[in-house]
Amino acid sequence: MINTLRAYHGPYSKLDLVKRIGASQQRAELEVLSEEWRSSIAENRAGLKRIDELMGLLRAVM
Repeated sequence: MINTLRAYHGPYSKLDLVKRIGASQQRAELEVLSEEWRSSIAENRAGLKRIDELMGLLRAVM
């Protein structure tokens, strides 16, 4: 999740979300943040094109 945020928004954007994802210690915490992550990725035109693929990959690792 952190890597895709940095890829689509750069290293200094969405820092609050990146920090909350990094601090998560349980799957349930990440599941709560996944919708905010999805919305953030969809803000970017390239991210919007790949959002279904990225959500599928996220679900696969969770």
